[in-house]
Amino acid sequence: MGSRAEEGCLRFDVLRDQSDPNKFFFYEVYVDAAAVAVHKEQPHFALWTNFKESGGVVKTIISP
Repeated sequence: MGSRAEEGCLRFDVLRDQSDPNKFFFYEVYVDAAAVAVHKEQPHFALWTNFKESGGVVKTIISP
C-alpha cells in the first residue's frame, strides 16, 4: 500500500525537475492531521525515512 491508496490522502504527486533529472518534487495532501499521523505509521513511510536519513534528500519543506 502506498500513499495514494491511504484513506485520508487527497493528493500524491511526484514531479521531476526538467533541468535536473536527479531532482524530484513530492506533493502530498491529507484531509487532516490524523490522516498524516496514520500515513507516518505505514511501512512505506519508514522506507522514505530511512532514505532521507541515508542522505538521499537534500531538503524537505513541510507546509501546514
